[in-house]
Amino acid sequence: MDFSKSVLNSDYPDPSDDDSNSLSQNDVVESPYRESSDPNFRTSAWSFRVCTTIPIAMADDQNCCTKKRSQQCESKWSELPIEIAELILEKLASIDILRFKAVCSSWKYAANSYIAAPYYKPLPQSPWLVLGNGQEDNSCRFFSLEEKKVYTIKNILFEGCCVGSSHGWLVIMNKDSILNLFNPVSGESIQLSDIRALDGFSSFSSSEILKAVLSSEPSGLNNFFLTICIRQTSRSMGSDNLAVYNHGDKTWSPLLASSREIVFHNSKLFALLGKYAVQVWDFKKSCGDRTTVYIFRRKLRNQSLTRTYMVKYSRLVESLGEILRVTLVLVNSLDDSSHKESYFEVYKMNLRPTTSRGTWEKVESLGHRFIIWCRNRASIALSASYFTEFEENSIYCYHRRRIFVCNLKDKVVKPCYRFDKSTTYKEPFWIVPNLSLK
Repeated sequence: MDFSKSVLNSDYPDPSDDDSNSLSQNDVVESPYRESSDPNFRTSAWSFRVCTTIPIAMADDQNCCTKKRSQQCESKWSELPIEIAELILEKLASIDILRFKAVCSSWKYAANSYIAAPYYKPLPQSPWLVLGNGQEDNSCRFFSLEEKKVYTIKNILFEGCCVGSSHGWLVIMNKDSILNLFNPVSGESIQLSDIRALDGFSSFSSSEILKAVLSSEPSGLNNFFLTICIRQTSRSMGSDNLAVYNHGDKTWSPLLASSREIVFHNSKLFALLGKYAVQVWDFKKSCGDRTTVYIFRRKLRNQSLTRTYMVKYSRLVESLGEILRVTLVLVNSLDDSSHKESYFEVYKMNLRPTTSRGTWEKVESLGHRFIIWCRNRASIALSASYFTEFEENSIYCYHRRRIFVCNLKDKVVKPCYRFDKSTTYKEPFWIVPNLSLK
């Protein structure tokens, strides 16, 4: 996909806003840097707007007002040495690199070379809410909580239904029930083997896939695993509803377990079995028994008293090497004022490999971390130190045109952003954008 012809722009919230955030020859230039002693300090999203007004501004300072002189300056900027370009790229987050690429063909080449280099290390990128794709204009729309705007990447489109998201990639199922991976920012895609050849998984729809998670970012020469949970609606599936894809040998295999919630960490797959057990598969082992079942106490430590009108949704998330169980305790609904009575609980998984026993330890504070809780997608845990738009020690979730936040200290769920009533998005979900190549 040619991003030099793509446009990254904003269509929300105020049509009268002069700053459309679309990349053009007349963009406003802002400083890409903040004063910080940390060389890896992240620049804020959209703070760096590379464009040809840089040489135009310089020309004005030198009283060069003629069109010929301006064009000469612009051509010199297009000849920026790749070594200098990489010094700039090292200071940019993924989305800012995308804007850098759209300036001209030489900058696009420099950015692509930098991304493909073995020393490329992406800076922390603020999570985006994927709002869906526009069939009419081949575009994909994202919401940035940092800017509180909807952005559009044009000339990009995924065909099919998104059934999962992990490590910045989407798991797409097409009309023929074929699964593939798609990066909505870079436009890269990875074809997977046909899961329908696997016994018990020959027929299912996208609505039956409960979750799909990756073991790692599927880029470069790295091998990765993809695991999917499928709702048990057919007797032919038996009691098992997990399948794992090994990209190394391009094969699907069934996992002898039934679970609705899974997470990967360090090449290990963790799956909740009911309420009081966790099964772990170690995919670092090439042969032999890969799996262990850990039995937990029937009651979580310090768990609040339950009431008959409470509904609990538990999700697993990896954070700083820990497996956390994040539970939304829903009182009635988030649709009315009763959301003030709802709250989140967080527990840390403690395993004893020698005894196959485990405990859930109550987490009173996340410290500098925040969690984006997703009901049908992979949840995300990040450090609020990089992203001032997110509160530390807090949990975020999306529900019906609103983004809610709950601080673990006061345990109050409150709306922090409301979309316009005229906007309707089908099952938005969160990702951390990246520009990784397959």
